[in-house]
Amino acid sequence: AFSIQMRGSGDAPLADLRLGKKRVSEEGYFIRKAAGEDVYLLDVNMAELLGIHADFDATAPLSNAWTDLGLFDLDPEQVTKITVSLMKGGERTMITGLGRETDPKDPLKISWKFLRKDMSSPLDPGKVLKFMATLNSIRAEKVVDPGGTSYGFEKPVWQLAVAEGSKKTLLNAGPKDEKGDFFYVKRSGDPTVFELKASFFEDLNVDDTNFVKDISPDPEPQKDLPQSIVAGSL
Repeated sequence: AFSIQMRGSGDAPLADLRLGKKRVSEEGYFIRKAAGEDVYLLDVNMAELLGIHADFDATAPLSNAWTDLGLFDLDPEQVTKITVSLMKGGERTMITGLGRETDPKDPLKISWKFLRKDMSSPLDPGKVLKFMATLNSIRAEKVVDPGGTSYGFEKPVWQLAVAEGSKKTLLNAGPKDEKGDFFYVKRSGDPTVFELKASFFEDLNVDDTNFVKDISPDPEPQKDLPQSIVAGSL
C-alpha cells in the first residue's frame, strides 16, 4: 500500500491513510485508516490524483507532480526594475538594465528607460512587457536535491534581478552542464534548485539591445515617371 499522511499547523497529524496498490475497477481502489480495520472502496482515479498515469504496481508518485516549476509570478504593473548581469572572477557586468519611471506631474504616466548611460537608442516598452510575460511563462524541467553539490551557486556566472514593489527576486545560475543541455538555477531565499533547459535560459539571457525600439525605414520617395510612359497611359 501507499501511505498518505496529512498534517496541519504545528505538524499535527490530521489523517494517516493506507491506499491499496491494486486497482479493483476502472477507477476503484481500497483505502483504510492506518489505525482502523474498516476498508472502503473509492471510485476515484487515485493514480491520476497522485500525479502518475500508470498502474501503481508499475510506477510510483514523484514529487515533481506537485512542484511549481515556474520561476516567476510577476505583476507587470508592480515591476520597477529589471537587470541581467554576467559574473566572472568576482566582477559583475550588467548587460541589461531597465528602470520604470513615473512622471511627477502625472502619476498615471509611466515610462521605461535604459539604466546604462551608453544606451542612447529609444526603448520599446512593449518589449519590456513581452519579456515579463516570458519570465512568467518559462518552466523549469525539474527540481533536484537542494542538498546536492556541484551546482555552481558558490560562484554563480549569471544573475537576473527583478524589483517588484518592495520585493526583490534574484535568480542565480551556475555554469552550463558539461553536455550543454541545461543550467542549474536558484532563487534568492528559496532552497529549491531547478534544472532549466539551455534553450529556455537563452530566452532570459538577453542584453539591452533586445529592448531597443524598431525604427521603420523611411519610405523611398516616388520617382517621376518618364514623360513617354505618362503620355502613353493617357
